[in-house]
Amino acid sequence: MREDGDLDARQVMADLSSRGFSYVAAIPEGFDHLSWLRRLGPPMPQYGGELVRDVRPDTDADTGAYSTAALPPHTEWYEFPDLPPRYVALWCVTEGEGPGGETTLADGYSFLDELTPEERHRLLTEEQNWRSARTLLAREGVDQHSRHRILSHHSGTLVMRFSTLDLQAENGSDLARHYVTAGLKFFQANHVAIKIQRNAMLVWDNWRMMHSRNGFTDRRRHLRRVLIRARDA
Repeated sequence: MREDGDLDARQVMADLSSRGFSYVAAIPEGFDHLSWLRRLGPPMPQYGGELVRDVRPDTDADTGAYSTAALPPHTEWYEFPDLPPRYVALWCVTEGEGPGGETTLADGYSFLDELTPEERHRLLTEEQNWRSARTLLAREGVDQHSRHRILSHHSGTLVMRFSTLDLQAENGSDLARHYVTAGLKFFQANHVAIKIQRNAMLVWDNWRMMHSRNGFTDRRRHLRRVLIRARDA
């Protein structure tokens, strides 16, 4: 935070460029997260057209983001045909007590560096089938299916997509199986875990970072999420 109580956008962008994410603690009460996040790009409508989405447990959810269960590593919006959001932002309204609930992140670009040139070429050229997870969102009409490459470029920047069962179950190719298996192994060995505190915000580069969440028990845990579109999308 700057002395005037505002977030330092230059520091956030520097963090996003250097390590793919930025964590800002001790944000003042009443801070307008949505207005500030517009500095990174235009907010992107989520399910139902909302710009800010509540992320908290639903009594009907056994799996997925709206349960208390752990989430597998993924990038956001992988199953949609359009360009994924450039950034994802989460901030904490109510911090869950007890163990778990951390957002976990790993650098997908570093993972890609471990692949062979041939594998990377195939990821850039071979299309895969993708589908949305079978979760509570299905009752909101979110049942997306698309076909596109795992890696692509937009305005000179590499765009990486990642999911686990939602890619592998729809495509039995050796490339998809190897990508998922190697990606999970990399994530388990290299992720960082961040428990977002009340009045703190976590932002990451969705074209670069794989993310997941550890399971938790306190159903009062309440985050809010904003997706940020690339400025030239």
